[in-house]
Parts: sequence; C-alpha cells; structure tokens
Amino acid sequence: MDLYAFPEAEKNQLERSTVPFVIYQYLDHQVVVVLISDGFCTLCSCTREAAEKLMNEDMYRDTHPDDKDRVMSEADKFVREGGIYDAVYRTKSARDGKYHVIHSRGQNMYTKDGTCLSVVYYMYEGSYHETADYVRTNDFVKKHSAPHLRDMFFLNNYYDELTGLPNMSNFLNSARVEKEALIISNKTPAVISFNLNGLRMFNIKFGLEEGNRVLIAFADILRMHFGNEHSARFGEDHFYAVADAERLEEEIEDIFDDMRKANNGRSLTVRAGVYVYNPNDEEKVNDISSACDRARTACDSDRTTYDSLCTWYDHDLGKAYSDRDYIVNNIDRVIDEGLIKIYYQPQIRLLDGKVYGFEALARWADPAYGLLSPMVFVPILEETNLTHKLDIYVVQQIIKTMKRYEADGRDIIPVSFNLSRTDFQTGDLSTLIPNMILDSGLDPEYFRVEITESTVMADPEGTRNAVRRFHDAGMEVLMDDFGSGYSSLNTLLDFEFDEIKIDMGFMRKFSERTKKILRPVISMAKSLGIHTLMEGVETEEQLEFLRKSGCEMVQGYYYGRPSELKDMEEHLRKNELVGENFDERAFFNEIGLIDVIGRMIAFIYYDKKYFKTYFMSDEFVKMLTRDGIKNHEAVDEILNDPESTEREIFVRLVKKAIKSGKEEEISGLTNGKYYNFTYKIVAKDKNGYMIELNKFF
Repeated sequence: MDLYAFPEAEKNQLERSTVPFVIYQYLDHQVVVVLISDGFCTLCSCTREAAEKLMNEDMYRDTHPDDKDRVMSEADKFVREGGIYDAVYRTKSARDGKYHVIHSRGQNMYTKDGTCLSVVYYMYEGSYHETADYVRTNDFVKKHSAPHLRDMFFLNNYYDELTGLPNMSNFLNSARVEKEALIISNKTPAVISFNLNGLRMFNIKFGLEEGNRVLIAFADILRMHFGNEHSARFGEDHFYAVADAERLEEEIEDIFDDMRKANNGRSLTVRAGVYVYNPNDEEKVNDISSACDRARTACDSDRTTYDSLCTWYDHDLGKAYSDRDYIVNNIDRVIDEGLIKIYYQPQIRLLDGKVYGFEALARWADPAYGLLSPMVFVPILEETNLTHKLDIYVVQQIIKTMKRYEADGRDIIPVSFNLSRTDFQTGDLSTLIPNMILDSGLDPEYFRVEITESTVMADPEGTRNAVRRFHDAGMEVLMDDFGSGYSSLNTLLDFEFDEIKIDMGFMRKFSERTKKILRPVISMAKSLGIHTLMEGVETEEQLEFLRKSGCEMVQGYYYGRPSELKDMEEHLRKNELVGENFDERAFFNEIGLIDVIGRMIAFIYYDKKYFKTYFMSDEFVKMLTRDGIKNHEAVDEILNDPESTEREIFVRLVKKAIKSGKEEEISGLTNGKYYNFTYKIVAKDKNGYMIELNKFF
C-alpha cells in the first residue's frame, strides 16, 4: 500500500488550517505522517518539514519522561483497536525550553477509496508548573483529561474551524463538568463572556484576513489563560470561558494587557462580562447556558466605551436579564393585544412656525409588567432580531391613523418612523413597507423613514439598496442621530439622504463650542441638497441660534413631548400649532436649502398685495439697525405702507425679478445713504413669491 496523497487543492486547504492537527496513516507497521496543518507548526514553533521529520522519526522526543510510556500505550491501543484516541501530556516547547500541557484527541476516518487515516487534534492547555498537585502522573492526568468527551464525535462538529477552540455545543458540555469539579473542590465557578470592540469596522478598514488574525490571537490568549477545553468561540467575536472566580479579576486584566500587544499591536480592545455562581442567588441559575446568557448580559451592558472593560453580573443586571426574557417571550402578545402604544412628537419648521411633521415612537405599556422604556426594549429586540415585528406594527398604526384623518377630511401631516439595523437582516422591509403603503392608497410622501448611522455601517451595501427602494417608492429617507459617532461625513458622501436629524447630544452640551460645530454642519448639508432637523431642542436660546443658522426644522420638549395622538392633538390646539399643507411643505423645502450663514441676507414674501419678512440674518439686522430699522415688524411696516417710497421701489423690483426669472441688482442713494442689493425670486406658490434679498458692498 502506498502513502495516501490528498488532491492538491484539498491538501492546500487542509494545510492552511490554523487548527493544530496531523493526519497519519498506519503503513507497513509504522505510523507515517500524511499531512500537517499550519496550526500544528505554529504550536510546535517549527517548519512543516521539521515537524514531519520529528513526527516520523522520534514522535515522543520532547514528551515528559513521566508521560511517555502512558501516551505510547494510548497510541498503540488506538492503532490496534481504533475508537477515540485521547491523551493529555507534557511536552517541551522549542520556543522557551519549558514544559507545556497538550491535549491530543483523534479518531479514524476513511477516504473515498477506503484508505484509513487517523486525524489527531492537538490542543494547548497552558504552561506546566511543577507543584505538589502535579508530582504524580495520575494527579496530572486527572487534572487535565476530559473523559466526558471520550464518546463525542468532535472533529468538525465540536471545534471552531478558525481558532481551534471548542464551539458552543462542545463548551456547554465541558463547562458543565468543570463547574461541577470546581464546586466539589470548594471553589466558586464563574463563566466569562468576551467581545471584541469594533471588529466590524476593523474588518472594513484592514480586511477580513487581518480580522481573522485578531480572532486567532485572542483565542490563543484565552487558551493560554484558561486552557483550550475551558474556552470557546460561539461565533463572530463572541468568546466564552469557565474558571475559578478567585483572582479572576486579575486574570482578565492580564488578558486585556495581552490583547493590547497581540497581532503586533494591530489589535482591538475587549469587553468582558462575568457571572459568578452563587448558591444563594434568588435566580438559582444551574445550567451553563443560562450562565452564559447572564455573562453576555454583563458583557453587553456598556457599549458606550471602546476601552477594555469588565462588568460583573449583579442584581441590577439581573433585572435587565429579566426584562430581556420577558420582552422576547411577550412581544407577539403585546402587539396582538395593542399594548404597544404609538406616541407622536411634533417637528416644527422654523421659517413659518408650523408643524412640518411628526415622529412616531413606540411605548410598551403592559399592565402585567409595567411601562417599559424604548431604551430597554428596543436594544433587546435588536439583539434578538425581533425589531421587524415592532416596526411593521408601528407603520400599520400610522396607516390606520392617516386613513382615519383622510376619512374625516382632515389634513394629513407626514410621519417619520424608525427602522433598526436588524430589520434589514431579517426581512426585506424596504419592499414590504412600500407595498403596505401602496395597498393603503395613501401618498408615500406622508411616510418618512429614519435610519441611524449605525444601521448604515452595519451593512452599507444593503442599506444603500434599501434607501434606493424607498426613494423609488416616493418616500423620503432621513439619517437619524447624525454626528453621534462613526464617520458621518463619509456617510453623507455615499448615501443619498433627504434629511439629517442632528443628534440631540449637541443640545445637551449646548455651548459656544457646539455652535462652532453646528454652523458648518448645517451649511454643508444645504450644499449637498440635504434638509436639516435638530433634535432635543428645549430652550429659547437654542431655538434662536438654530433659526439664525438656517436650521430648517426642530424637534424637542420646547414644542412638545411625545404623547399619544389624542393628547398631542390637544397640545397642538392649546398652543395654536397648525400643520403645513402639501403646497407649503414644497414651498418652504425649496427655501430651506439656501445657506444663510455669514451672509447679509433676508427672505421676504410678497402675496401680490402685502409683504411679510420671514428671515433676516444677524448681518442684515445690523445693517438695518444702522439705518434706524430695528426688526422684522419695522421692515414689514415700511414695505406695506402705501405712502412709502420704499414700497413703491420694492414692488417695482419684485415685478422685474418675476418677469426676468433671474437675479437682479439695484444700487443708489436714498436719505443720504448708498445702498447696493441683489434680489431674486427663490420660490413661488399659488399666492405669491419669496424674494431673497442680499446686501453687498
């Protein structure tokens, strides 16, 4: 019989694997190497040629003398009887000359032509220390062997292909055994959940191959600290480990430090969450799966920092876990029973002071569980890919309200609604929602989609396609929370948003520094043909700054808190807030894209009989003040005085601009003062014209 040869493509793929394994063949009464993986070469710190020479000529050369006979006996039994090969032993590393613990496991496989090959995986279990616990070989074997795995078929089914760590199903079994062993030894078991911060963006920036190197490096770090069989990768950047809780905090800090140096410094920070078993715990968590969930809850409890951080599961997080369990298990019921209430918050256009639109917001009002904040239930629905159920329900309720308004002959005001990043992963809502609106018979322009920047970055290409489909359906798309993170400017470059909603964080930290940031943001958006809405407006000072800066719309407590429709309607009546009609929206949208920052500019409306000043920049006001004119009202009084020379001149100029359809210029001397203006018609409706007036020298 000849030595088996894998097809070239299959051989190359197997050899490139980062999982440490060797494939042997029993040939002419000898165990001969057929193939060695890159992972095994890395484990042994040698070339493939050197590894092959060692395994063929002196396989047990570096094995600890106390372990050699036992391991050879296990190997001989495996060759003769087949089954599962399972051996834990100490071997001297070529890297540092010290002994380390290796757990090797293997079983036979058969090729298509019937050749029997033995696949043996080698798992690094950590460095070996000569302490009293390890003096006798039997104690060493008891400490490190994993007899509960002997009957498992584990090759590709129980280990992560990229990192070589146990996968979820494997870990849940091995961690259960380790937990029980720790308890018997009067130690306190703990489960740790790990996540790498920003892996998705890292992959976008440096590529998937570099991202895989980071994942492998982190797996090696966990392997070094906890051993291979007590660590796991559940998928993506989700890792777990089980360990003794004593001194665990220092261990995790060491892991953070090791990760900073990993992959030649091109690495990521790490979030960790720890759940410690407590026999007096009211929740009485016994199974590993629930412990992993709680550790994950702790791990994900703070996503606001990109520093390495460890969070320990406690009572408060227990409440959060309870909320999570309740929300996931009851979302269908509360939707069916109408316990998700739709609240509306008005959005006001600053030029005319009218209601430009509403944002629809979901509130969970469950008599059995109490009122739940969106800050609680929305992230949980996102995590469990259930947001599509909520968001479809919200759109359905908006449609019902608009149809009722339509039936009553009332004006319909556009409503915006939020879509989550997970909506685009669980279904095609960019097709479903337009179809729902089409079936309703309502104008799609009444519906405005809000998408956060984090949604864009989670799936740029998918979001781009979704935005295009919404636009094709006649709907506007807004970028929500603009400026809250990521790379907002690049997003504006790559995506055709109709409007940006500037993050309310700018209003919370309102200052001169904030103003210096917001002015160019508003100016830039206008230059791109993008409308601007500021969230979180609460004070007159904020409102006045935004008005002078040319921000088009505002939303916030200044004009009303979110409330149910009946209460919102009463609030609007009480505060004499009326909605824009369709023509007004189109008219003021056109004007809203004109940049006013740093310009001596005014907008004056002429209804063919009277003038009304809608806007004057600070620079324009200062110029008028020097001429003794104090405010809008004074300007309107002059322009509407049938006896004033200024009105006569202005009417003639407006008619000239209407006729020419282009920018006109006028200069001269009046009351001993020289003036020079440009003026043009920038928008018109069925009643009149908006004039843009500029003073220049």
